[in-house]
Amino acid sequence: MRSAAAARRLGAPSTLGGPPALGGPPGLLQVQQQQQQQQVHEQQQQQQGREQHQQQQQQQVHQQQPQQAHEQQQQQQVNKQQQQQHVHEQQQQQQQQQEQNMQRQQQQQQQQQEQNMQRQQQQQQQQEQNMQRQQQQQQQQQQEQNMQRQQQQQQQQQQQQRKQQEYSYDPAAKPKRFRLSAAASSKDAQRVLQQLRAALQQQRPVHLEILSPPPPHRPAAAAAAAAAAAAAAAAARVQQVDALARTVVLQNRDIAKAANLPLNVAALLRQQQLQQQQQQQQQQQQKQQQKQQQKQKPHTHISSSSSSSSCSSSSSSSSCSSICDLLSSSLPHPVLMHMGSLSACSPPNQQQQQQQQQQQQLLLLQQLQQLEDTLLAANWGDSIALTLNGAIWDAELQRLETLAKPFQEDPQVQQQLLSLQRLFDLLHVVEDFRDHLNEIMELQSRSSGLGGTGVLASPPVSNIEEHAAAAAAAYLLLLQQHKEFAAKTEEALGNGLALLRQKVKFRFQREHSFFF
Repeated sequence: MRSAAAARRLGAPSTLGGPPALGGPPGLLQVQQQQQQQQVHEQQQQQQGREQHQQQQQQQVHQQQPQQAHEQQQQQQVNKQQQQQHVHEQQQQQQQQQEQNMQRQQQQQQQQQEQNMQRQQQQQQQQEQNMQRQQQQQQQQQQEQNMQRQQQQQQQQQQQQRKQQEYSYDPAAKPKRFRLSAAASSKDAQRVLQQLRAALQQQRPVHLEILSPPPPHRPAAAAAAAAAAAAAAAAARVQQVDALARTVVLQNRDIAKAANLPLNVAALLRQQQLQQQQQQQQQQQQKQQQKQQQKQKPHTHISSSSSSSSCSSSSSSSSCSSICDLLSSSLPHPVLMHMGSLSACSPPNQQQQQQQQQQQQLLLLQQLQQLEDTLLAANWGDSIALTLNGAIWDAELQRLETLAKPFQEDPQVQQQLLSLQRLFDLLHVVEDFRDHLNEIMELQSRSSGLGGTGVLASPPVSNIEEHAAAAAAAYLLLLQQHKEFAAKTEEALGNGLALLRQKVKFRFQREHSFFF
């Protein structure tokens, strides 16, 4: 490069990259050749330096490879040791956790066992306390019963002593005679009976004579009276039918139709006929019992005169029964037993009375159960059926309540009657709520007009959500108060709430029980 620059300075042509100039001086050629040789030599030296550098690098690489491999092996061994240590630590931790879990489980088991033992001990203590309480209650009850029995016995003894003292008499003394006509007025009969009672209180024997005049012979008058009685009964029957029809119309004024009215009247008439038949059967049974008693018991001290009859005629039967009632109410029972009484005045047999009461009780229980079954089998969601049959059911309940008055101390009858009354209360409440919901739904459907066009639209219900919330609260309350009739509550009020949810969206507790 320096020779070329010098040649340029001297004005000689450059020999690099081209042939030497022809006709140039020989010194320049030599210089150029030397320069070329120097360049070649320099290039060779550079190549040799490069090769030496490469060889040195290769030697360094060959020397570094075993060191790196050795280092890698050492690192791998270190990593393996670290992994083993980590695994060992994890195993130790797991073992510790397992031991801790085992200890916890053992502690929990011990605690549970201790709690169970404590509970068992508490239960045993409670059982012992209950047993002691029961024993104490039984002892107290027995003591109270014994005290009551002793008191009753003492009272009975005192009563017997009083009766013996009051009504002791001398059979050798001359009896005082009393005469009483069967046709006498109630005032005269009471006056005579008061005198007789005063004599008995004075411990004097008495002799009562009841006079009954013979019945008058009036066949024509009797026939006329019978015809008049039959006509009066027919007229009364017509009046009863008219009254029943009026009551049915008033009770069913909303849907009083000609097709439905005869059914209700017929049902009410059947009920009255059943009542009359039952009364007739009871009267016949009483008459038969009286006849049997007359046959079994002979006449005693109280005698009737020869001119009087023995109270067997039809005309004097009513007066004789009234006198017997006065005797039984005014005179003490032991005196009547001692001095004697008429057969019509004798007390009825207790066994027959018990049989009659049992029959009446069974009949009443059957009727109560039948009415309850009828209500449970009815569809409470059908407002038309409830309106048609509600008055009949109410009348039947009133009739059964009057029949159940003599059985106020009978727990079985009162329990059945109470269940029936609860069912009627639930029916009336649920019916009112369902009618209210139906009216709200009707108003809500009419608020959009004919076909949703707004024509002839009625005002909407602005507080329908409040009505729904009140009905839902009442529904839950009725389910809690009448758990035994929950199905009927769901049938009427529950279905009504489910239908209302199609008009407006609201939530209540048992909404998912109805899939519509």
